[in-house]
Amino acid sequence: MKDKKLAKFVIILLALTMIVIMLVAGTYAKYTSTATGVDTVSVAKWSIKVGTTEIATATPQEIELDLFSSIKDSDGTAEANVAGVASGKSVTGGATAEDKLIAPGTSGSFSVSVENTSEVDATYSMSFVLTNASNIPLEFSTNGTTWVKPDAETGAIDVGVTDVALNMGATGTVPVQWRWAYTGAQSSQYTSTQNDTTDTTLGIAAQTTRPTATVTATIVATQVD
Repeated sequence: MKDKKLAKFVIILLALTMIVIMLVAGTYAKYTSTATGVDTVSVAKWSIKVGTTEIATATPQEIELDLFSSIKDSDGTAEANVAGVASGKSVTGGATAEDKLIAPGTSGSFSVSVENTSEVDATYSMSFVLTNASNIPLEFSTNGTTWVKPDAETGAIDVGVTDVALNMGATGTVPVQWRWAYTGAQSSQYTSTQNDTTDTTLGIAAQTTRPTATVTATIVATQVD
């Protein structure tokens, strides 16, 4: 009986010894390694400038449009023989110093530059709308060869500037020309409707209330996917 108790005690003692050895080994005799990783990302800048004006803002921006700031003769180079500071002539006939006066045979041009100062590639589109209640026979071009007139209903001027590539750091320039042909025969859009009578009617109306034409430009820049 004593031998059985002794044997049982020895077995229990051996088991406890093994458990202690395992605990000690688990606490002091093992390799251990730990690694952590962190990565941070930032948002790329979106910045588009038309001329010197930043248009990538919370609200739409107004840009300076100098379409009629310089009135030229039909050849596009000589100053027009029309009164008003825009052509460098004296102000006569009750015109104010701010008047920009056009007549048959006048023309002009200006350029719109779009700069991509973003950190992404982009495209841009440019559209123009003419408000012209008196139907002044104006036509427009971006190459001096192909001329278009505004849509009869909407006034939209389709100059074909759509989804033009504008990579990071690049600048796109769109030259826009306008003209009021001296005669319908010199026009590509008003050959059958512009004549001395229609032109003269506009000039006579200017004695009291000047017919006006207003061009509105819209530039839309879009990030490239």
